[in-house]
Amino acid sequence: MAAGDKKPKRRPQRRNRRRQKKGNPATMKSTSSHYGASSSASSVSSTTSSSSSTPTVSSVITFDVRSAKLPASATAFLTSSQIERLRSVLSEQVEIHGRGNFPTLDIQLHQLIVCVREKLFQVGCAPGHVKMNGGAASYVLATEDSFPYSDLDLIFPMSLETDDDFDRVRAAVFNALVDLMPESINKDKICAETLKDIYIRKMVKVSDGDRWSLFSLHNDFGRCIELKFVDTMRRQFEFSVDSFQITLDELLDDIDSGEPMLRVESMYGDMGEALRHLNERLIDTRHPEEIRGGGLLKYCHLLIRGYRLAHPGRWRKLQAYMCSRFFIDFPDLASQQMKLIAYLDNHFGNEIESKYNYLHKLRRVISDSTVCLMSHERRQTLDMVYGLACQLQMTSLAGYRYAMVPSPDCCCSPDGSICGGQPSTSPPSSHGSSSTTHTPRQALYYLPTNADYWIQVV
Repeated sequence: MAAGDKKPKRRPQRRNRRRQKKGNPATMKSTSSHYGASSSASSVSSTTSSSSSTPTVSSVITFDVRSAKLPASATAFLTSSQIERLRSVLSEQVEIHGRGNFPTLDIQLHQLIVCVREKLFQVGCAPGHVKMNGGAASYVLATEDSFPYSDLDLIFPMSLETDDDFDRVRAAVFNALVDLMPESINKDKICAETLKDIYIRKMVKVSDGDRWSLFSLHNDFGRCIELKFVDTMRRQFEFSVDSFQITLDELLDDIDSGEPMLRVESMYGDMGEALRHLNERLIDTRHPEEIRGGGLLKYCHLLIRGYRLAHPGRWRKLQAYMCSRFFIDFPDLASQQMKLIAYLDNHFGNEIESKYNYLHKLRRVISDSTVCLMSHERRQTLDMVYGLACQLQMTSLAGYRYAMVPSPDCCCSPDGSICGGQPSTSPPSSHGSSSTTHTPRQALYYLPTNADYWIQVV
């Protein structure tokens, strides 16, 4: 460097100054007070670091317990009062109604479960556990003494790797029903196909992706009893209030045992939040587009029972998802009608007024939130729901008793129009001329506006 040249000035190292400033105890104290940490906690941390040359956990990590959120737990154990409620449910007399002249099976729920489990062991399909799900499980956990429920869902986790496993489960269910029949019945001539038509309302087998099967037992009063045998099932709940599964094994072995440890799990993922929704009657779910049918029918059922949305600001988006998935799974009018009638019969029995209110709520939700249908398709669905509601109202006024079972000679045409039967000036009556008893009606009739004859719709 030449003698006359000036030495360039060095830029001050501001970065080091910032680091020094960041390590200033006064600055640390003000920052900790800003975030709510106590001054004593800061002094303990600084004392620990100065007293030892090796840094400890407290000198490296600062943790504010008051602002920490513990991970949500999905499991819990039943209290003594909840166990007593569960005992009352298991001791309840349930009725499985037979069609025709076959007798009603009037048995304890505990007896039914033990019999089915025993038959599963005999055919070589031993269940890992037996769990209670649905409305009965919600009743056990609810704080309200008069909590209403109508469905009794039982889950048998097991291995269903082949079609033979499904067949063995089917045989076990039918063998259990035969054993539960009265001794006066000649059981030698009863085959599986006969039982399927007498005591089974619905059978479902799923072997594509998920692997499970379901048997819905027949009950005329909407006291739905479902036996579900599950290997894999990705979606095991619809809403948080019906996501509970209670493991029954200890109580099944000895229903009068002193203090069993019974575990309950919420498939919703957060037990505390699900219990809050249950006791406050709130509706919440996750990913409704993953539920078969979108949970639409159950959602409307909760609404007429007085439940409210847990997040009112999301109701329109939630209903749109439900309606879209429902019409994806049931794209034509015939399948929609069949699904709706089956749901009404399974959950309402002969409660005509409840069915009527339910249909009006469903029609309102579909009208407000359906965005995936063409206008004429949407109108056809709304007309179908309205027609069933009108028929229920007329049936109630006329005093008829009926069963909402589709007539074999009536169906919906591919274009969505409803076919009709022979014109008549009055709806067929099921009342006998010389007897006060009558058989349930097997078809529904609808009187259109400005028409003088009845049209058979179901």
